[in-house]
Amino acid sequence: MTDTSSTGDDSPRRHVLAWLLFPLALFPLMALLTYDARTYTDCPPAPSSNWIGALGDAFAHYGYMLFGLAVWIVPALCVVGGFCMVRGRRMRPGRRELWFIVFLSAVSCLVQVLGGHGGPVQAVQHRINIADAGGAVGYLVMTRALSPLLSDFGSSILVAIIALIALVGAVGAHNLAAFASAMFRWAMGGARRDPSLSGGGPGESAANEGFDPYEAARQAKEEARRQREEEKARIREEKLRLKEEKRAAKEAAKLAKREAAEAARAAKAEVAPPPPPPPSREGQAGGGDGEEGGEDDKGPYLLPPLSLLNPLKKSAADHGDVGEMTRKLIDTLKIFGIDAELAYTVQGPVVTKYAVRLAPGTRYSAVTAISDNLMGSLRAKSLRIEAPIPGEDCVGIEVPNRTSAGISFREIIESDAWRNFKGELPLLFGKNAAGKELVADLASMPHMLVAGATGQGKSVCLNSLINGLLMTKTPEQLKLIMVDPKSVEFTAYASLPHLIVPVITDNKKVVFSLRWAVQEMEKRLKLFARARVRNIYDFNHRPNLTQTELFGGDTAVVSDMPRTVPYIVIIIDEVADLMASNGKEVTPDIARLTAKARAAGIHLILATQRPDAKIITGTIKANIPGRVAFKTSQAIDSRTILDEAGAENLIGKGDMLFKGKDGVLVRAQGAWISDEEIARVTEFIEQHSNPDFDQRFTKKLATIKEDEVDIYADDSGDDGGSAKAAQQAEREQVKADENASDFKKAVECIINTNRASTSHFQRKLGWGYNHSAKIMDMLEDAGVIGPQVGAGPRQIIMEQEQLLAIFNGSGGASEGGGATEAGGVDQPVDSEDSFSQEQEADS
Repeated sequence: MTDTSSTGDDSPRRHVLAWLLFPLALFPLMALLTYDARTYTDCPPAPSSNWIGALGDAFAHYGYMLFGLAVWIVPALCVVGGFCMVRGRRMRPGRRELWFIVFLSAVSCLVQVLGGHGGPVQAVQHRINIADAGGAVGYLVMTRALSPLLSDFGSSILVAIIALIALVGAVGAHNLAAFASAMFRWAMGGARRDPSLSGGGPGESAANEGFDPYEAARQAKEEARRQREEEKARIREEKLRLKEEKRAAKEAAKLAKREAAEAARAAKAEVAPPPPPPPSREGQAGGGDGEEGGEDDKGPYLLPPLSLLNPLKKSAADHGDVGEMTRKLIDTLKIFGIDAELAYTVQGPVVTKYAVRLAPGTRYSAVTAISDNLMGSLRAKSLRIEAPIPGEDCVGIEVPNRTSAGISFREIIESDAWRNFKGELPLLFGKNAAGKELVADLASMPHMLVAGATGQGKSVCLNSLINGLLMTKTPEQLKLIMVDPKSVEFTAYASLPHLIVPVITDNKKVVFSLRWAVQEMEKRLKLFARARVRNIYDFNHRPNLTQTELFGGDTAVVSDMPRTVPYIVIIIDEVADLMASNGKEVTPDIARLTAKARAAGIHLILATQRPDAKIITGTIKANIPGRVAFKTSQAIDSRTILDEAGAENLIGKGDMLFKGKDGVLVRAQGAWISDEEIARVTEFIEQHSNPDFDQRFTKKLATIKEDEVDIYADDSGDDGGSAKAAQQAEREQVKADENASDFKKAVECIINTNRASTSHFQRKLGWGYNHSAKIMDMLEDAGVIGPQVGAGPRQIIMEQEQLLAIFNGSGGASEGGGATEAGGVDQPVDSEDSFSQEQEADS
């Protein structure tokens, strides 16, 4: 009887399992056939049209990126494997997969060569919208390594030989021989079945009819293999049993040791020592004991999923009795002689807006004047009046709800407003007073100022903005520079791959960082001018034309321009501390960045707790239309931030006033994101990527703490001490020459006018007061004029001949800070004789 055990190849259960798993082998094929690159690479991705869904899109996208068109070998192998399982063949994974990967890589290299010479391969490549026909493997191995050394023909021969060897290793030489033998038997099958060609009679033919030597050999081989597998399974079970016994023994020993330690601790009643500090990031990056240093390759970057955020919790606001509040509001207005009617109400998550329409001829300021009376009548904690509502003929009176509705970060990021947002740098704020999601684009803003009193939600707002960018932008699309003078706000983001340099905590380094940003802006503007585009968006979306497409030919010329450049967002927390310590150095750089950096893709987010006019200067506010104001202590602070009052009437806890590029003031409630959610997002990013700092920029920042690097030094030169000393000496020499030249101009003015005073120099020479006073001190030190006596001009001590000698450089006082050094003016005065004649004529 035929053996039908579950271990045989003819087991019914194995056949049923094979027929069930065979359709799954078609999944890779369907994923590649129905893949559409446009629906997958859009940001945010469009609804998938792939038959296999998002998993099919991911398989096709990363397969094309890695192996190019050679990825079609994978579904072919899956289909062949399915047929083998249906026929009863066993699939034994092992070293054959390594040979298959080598074969797949070799085919990728061959396809890369074919794609570089045009033809149908290049046409398919453009239709699928992939950069290289052979993917990353074909580009690195063939285009970058083998072709420059062996040419396309020589490298193709070498790779074809490797592919043939890998195919033999993957399929097996005996399988190839059996296939060739089967094909030969099939071709010669008619001759073997002809009885006239055999030497035996009918009895011998009948005896040999049911015997196939190839089938017998195959069955014997399968039986031997089955016995080997059974022996291996027995040995494996024995090892597992021994390992389980050892593990149980170790657990028992640990338990006994733990119980003994607890008993000893209870007996001595000692306080447990503090836990050891966590290992540093350098140690984690360098590896453990005995391992080689260096960072591991964590594969392609993945955007953080929404599952890292806390689940949504339902939260409803308590608006109170809206009808009763409306009646009280109308009655109070009538008491003060204001005839009004209710137009509509907007019940938001934090406040309820009552829009009232005033009678014709009533001034809007009449409602604003009785705001305190309205707040007392409505028994509200605070009250904000919007008179009038922009674009309407109504006055808005915003009354806080009894209980506010919480707004979570996940609630906004899962909304349609966020998913359908088309901006380049989306900023997640929260919800406006009407309960609609508030999302803005930093790229079109293009800079933003966040200010408010301490503890009103500024840090939470910054975290929402940063995490909104991290959830949508990769390090290739966005780079960050974070400034944290308090050293506690941005510690969670210290290992982000988006950072250009580590989080900056020293104000001295901020000056150099802003100067670097100015230089980067100038470089990008020159790059855009070469590419003949106006801004970063046009540069990143420009058509990628090659020399072949423009003029024809067989060889494509690679341009030295990068394909894309990332946006750069500079986030400075507590800018008040920076202005107080280095205001003169950073104000010009901030002014230049806010004025010109929009086209270069560099944007600033400035945050402060001190909304002071000395901190938020007019130069800064002139080019920063984006403003976010949290609750302030007085109306003047609100005017400093928003150029209008209103922030002093906010209720705090994330309640904000937002002004965008259109200048319309919007009240909103900020979204809440917890520290645990921030930690999970940053931990996910750290697990899938490594920090990628700009090494040159980072090294320069590190030197500032050691030896005061000159912020005006050339970034492209050497940072040695000799270069700094030479530059300092050169600047001092230039300053001394300028003082000497101005000293001679002052002497000339004294000769011509016979008068010396600070105001006189200001009028005649066009100098400022400080510079004129400095030259007066130099003249006094040189003995030209006397000391100050009263409020009149100084007494001229030297004679005219001495003054002419100083002016002509032939003599003078020994002091004066280089006043007698060489160098004259462009138009010298007349000679001594002519001067004497003029003096005689004057007398």
